[in-house]
Amino acid sequence: MDLEKMLTAHREKRQMFSAEKLQFDGVGELDVYNITAPFWQGEKLVIAGRVEARDSEQAQIIFFEKTPENTWRKINGTPELHLQDPFFTFIKDELVLGGVEVFFDQDKPQNTTWQTNFYRGSSLFTLEKFFSGPIGMKDIRLKELNENEVLVLTRPQGEKGGKGKIGYVMIHSLDELDRKKLQEAP
Repeated sequence: MDLEKMLTAHREKRQMFSAEKLQFDGVGELDVYNITAPFWQGEKLVIAGRVEARDSEQAQIIFFEKTPENTWRKINGTPELHLQDPFFTFIKDELVLGGVEVFFDQDKPQNTTWQTNFYRGSSLFTLEKFFSGPIGMKDIRLKELNENEVLVLTRPQGEKGGKGKIGYVMIHSLDELDRKKLQEAP
């Protein structure tokens, strides 16, 4: 599909949504933010959220299900991934979840770096890591366009990317994800 056509179609369908403060159960006094959009897992409406203490960057992704009381309760038994800023998509009927792994240099905090990790599975309970993006690249996103095409959006840094540039590359399956392809994406 032509990217210009996709952008035009998106702009024509733009919808307004209302906002509300969400209530989370099962994480004590920890903060929950940078949540995903809700998605269905079987009969459960689910979101993934970044969970951490207010004075810490040591985050984990936790999954929550919507309760009849309109709160979001931690789902026990799901992986608690030590990542920031969760996102998800579905590709070939498989859940693909990603987040940012941060590497903290205790001696030199200014040397902190990161990479985007991807997990896949038939459900939240079967997620397995299958790919890590290039060191220093956040915000890699995947979108299945049709049965044989997956759009990969990248965020190159440094000389190539500067500030705010987005690259893209087309692949045919998740098995074709490759760090070099992402770094060289136009």
